[in-house]
Amino acid sequence: MKKLILLSALLIFACSNDAEQQNPDPVQITIDQLDGYVQKGPYIGGTQIQVSPLNSDLTQTGTNYNAQIENDQGFFSIENIVVNSNYVLFSGIGYYFNEITGGLSASTLSLQTLSNIENRNSLNINVLTHLERKRVEYLHTENGLSFGEAKTQAINEIFDIFCMSDVSSIESENLNILESGENNAKLLAISIILQGNLSVGDLSELLFDISSDIETDGVLNDVPTINYLRDIAAGISNVPGLETIRSNIESRMEFLEITEYTVPDFENFIVNFLECNSGAPEIYNYVEVSDITATSANFFTGALANSAETTITLEYGLTENYGSSVEALESPINGVNLVDINFEITDLSTTEIGNQYFFRVKAENSNGVVYSNYDTNSFNTLGLLIDIEGNEYNTVKIGEQYWMSSNLKTTTYNNGLEISNPLDTGSYTGAITNISSFEQNAAFLENDNGQLVPKQGLWQETIGVGVLGSYAVIELNFEDGFVTDTNVIDGGHNWVDGSYYILEDPATNLVTLNFTGDDVLDDGLWLYYENNPELNEIYGKWYDGNVINRRAVIDGELVNIDSNLEICPEGWRVPLPSDISELGNYLGSEDGNNPGSQWFNVSDNLVVGGDSGFDAYGNGYVVFVAAQFRQDNDFGERANFWFKGISPSDGDPYGRFHFSTPPNNNQTLGISGGGSPDTGYCIRCIKE
Repeated sequence: MKKLILLSALLIFACSNDAEQQNPDPVQITIDQLDGYVQKGPYIGGTQIQVSPLNSDLTQTGTNYNAQIENDQGFFSIENIVVNSNYVLFSGIGYYFNEITGGLSASTLSLQTLSNIENRNSLNINVLTHLERKRVEYLHTENGLSFGEAKTQAINEIFDIFCMSDVSSIESENLNILESGENNAKLLAISIILQGNLSVGDLSELLFDISSDIETDGVLNDVPTINYLRDIAAGISNVPGLETIRSNIESRMEFLEITEYTVPDFENFIVNFLECNSGAPEIYNYVEVSDITATSANFFTGALANSAETTITLEYGLTENYGSSVEALESPINGVNLVDINFEITDLSTTEIGNQYFFRVKAENSNGVVYSNYDTNSFNTLGLLIDIEGNEYNTVKIGEQYWMSSNLKTTTYNNGLEISNPLDTGSYTGAITNISSFEQNAAFLENDNGQLVPKQGLWQETIGVGVLGSYAVIELNFEDGFVTDTNVIDGGHNWVDGSYYILEDPATNLVTLNFTGDDVLDDGLWLYYENNPELNEIYGKWYDGNVINRRAVIDGELVNIDSNLEICPEGWRVPLPSDISELGNYLGSEDGNNPGSQWFNVSDNLVVGGDSGFDAYGNGYVVFVAAQFRQDNDFGERANFWFKGISPSDGDPYGRFHFSTPPNNNQTLGISGGGSPDTGYCIRCIKE
């Protein structure tokens, strides 16, 4: 530990007599010994002490004595000084310990004490003695108060400025921040408030302004100065904080090896000062509503407590009468600094298309109640949609449309019919499940050692080509050349309702195999990309084209028929090309060269985090008829969704709307043909 450097009491009696200033009634008073401390925080050794005897009217005699502080506690001792009256002005000019920073001041500060030294053997120099000097002089010389009365009135007036209780009789030069007691705590609190985070120069100016302001009426009239003091007090209460200031003082005392010392309870006086100068609360004119779901939302704003404990409340409801409220996470607040305010609401009511909620922020303290005046006073919640299986989806309003904000997950149509997964059934879309009828006009024959004889038993046939290039493997049971039974071994794909096949024998006998709608797997299929069920939460399911449209052979012609199976929740549907057109026109601009099928500057609104809330991921696509095609198909790069109807761009009945997703920066929304029912895209439903 650093040892104290004790300076010998250096008394420099530099008496200077001004012949032009004579005391009309000289009195010889000898100060045998007078001890004391110079304190802002304690001044350090080497600080200059100037003793200036005064006349009875408190004017200067022209005589000055100089001494120095003996140690870093700010202690000085004066001996054998002769003065001409009981009134003496003491001045200390030097460096001091700054309790705010925990270090020494960067430059010197001058403090003074005006005192009646009659019957005194000690006095201190501090900020209170400095602030009261001009006021004491005025009360004594102009108002005729005794010196003691002037001292008591002046210090109580200063206590009033700092919202501290009056005392019946006290002299500020008796107070000492190195001692306990209520009044010493007041001195320390005032000393800390005045110091704040000011430089020595700014502190010196502040002391001068206050002492000059209160000189004639004892009242601090300058409102900016009052507010400045309040701001300083609030500032140090937050940074570095009152606990840190106390710790700084305790550390300094330990450094000075002062063991029998307890820091006075200054904190309560600073808090009381802030509350005394408090005002009505203020609400920052900005609000951010975020993380909106169907049932919850978060709010961010700011508020000023203005030095009084303030309750911050959010009022909200389906009308501007509100009806519900929640207190801020930070409430109650205090101090003078702007405080970040956050609210969390988790009890919002739900509908399929969401609700409009109105809100305002209320701030209340002992000085008044204020309400927010934001540019916006409402927000829309997401809707909550539930499908036949109980899967939940948020919905969002985009323009005048309501869309699901996540991909469809169901594996069941609204009528309860389940949609198959080919990995479970082993069959792809358009597979034959049965052969409902067949006609034969003659026996099928086979060559048996050069002889044509009727076929007998089980024969396996691969049938193919067909209207759509279909194929399948079937088993036929023959008796005397006639088919008695059929069995599908491999249903193949690409068969549709009304498909037929003619099987020829060597003798040109024909068998016509007919398939009904019930015999062909055309109720739709679903898959996960890469068969990974963990993708369901974000991407939902990939559906084949039969979920959207159907094809059939009617009178020998391949035609498209609308599926009568609804996959979207009741009241919602797969979008039409016209719906995509409305979406594109609302969010972007239509490509004049491709009207109705392409829009610019759109997709950044549709991807996750975009302004529209559509929140699409790059789901790519799958191909149902080949396992190797279920991966690496635009996944993470493009979003593809089925629409219902004929593509305006190419007339394809299996249409999709699509756009790029990050990191691809192409912002175009487009409509294209999907190609075939074997392709799989995701589905976003729109409200009817």
